[in-house]
Amino acid sequence: MREFGSHILGRAIYDSVFSEMMRPYSHGISVTLAAHAAEILIKARIAQEHPLLVFDTLPKSTSTPDLLTIGELFDKGTTIQYSDLPEILWALLGIRLKTYKDSRSSAN
Repeated sequence: MREFGSHILGRAIYDSVFSEMMRPYSHGISVTLAAHAAEILIKARIAQEHPLLVFDTLPKSTSTPDLLTIGELFDKGTTIQYSDLPEILWALLGIRLKTYKDSRSSAN
């Protein structure tokens, strides 16, 4: 996950700086790529503690006859929402992410 997130972040940086001539509008999508990269990198750090910690909803033991499988996680599990990741990261690891405050919103 960490390598994948790093690759996506690198692609976002590359697209925002260099790709406009060969790939029109790639600079615009680079913002979305950077957000996806941040989500994957944060989840990778949480999963380093335990892989199931990135899941918000897990399959119930009553719905599966054997041990939990990756297929059941794909079918019935849901991961933590992007907006909840900073709080989970802080609660599990004590890492606080800086928040961005828009200076325009406080203007009169």
